Amino acid sequence: MGQFIDEHVGNRIHQRRLLLGISEKFMGQILDRTVLQIKRYELGLDRIEASVLFKIAGVLDVSVTYFFEGLIAVPIEQNAGEEIYRFESDATDLVAAYQGLSPKERGEVFEHVVALGKPGPDKLN
Repeated sequence: MGQFIDEHVGNRIHQRRLLLGISEKFMGQILDRTVLQIKRYELGLDRIEASVLFKIAGVLDVSVTYFFEGLIAVPIEQNAGEEIYRFESDATDLVAAYQGLSPKERGEVFEHVVALGKPGPDKLN
C-alpha cells in the first residue's frame, strides 16, 4: 500500500511541476537533488522525506496536503480486529485522461465542467 501512496504523491508533484512550467533540473537545484532523483520521486520509486516534501510544497506553492488529495481510504477487510485499507484516486485518473485529450477537446471539457459548476435553478446550492 505504501508504494501506491508514494506513486500518488509523486504523480501529484509531477502534475503540479508541469502545470507551473518548472523543469526537473530547476527543481533539483532548489532541493539539492539530481534530475534522476526528482524523476524517481515523481515515479514513486523513492520515498520522499517529510522535510523534502515540505520544501517541494513551497516550490510548487501548495500545502503539503495537496499531494494527498484524491486518496480515499476504504476498508476492504478486517483481520483480527485490524482494518486493511485500499486507496482510490479518481482525481488522478481524471487528470491523466484529460492530459491525453487534444487542445480542442480539453477546451470543450473545461467549458462543460465550468457550466456544470455554475449554480442554476435545478441545483440545490
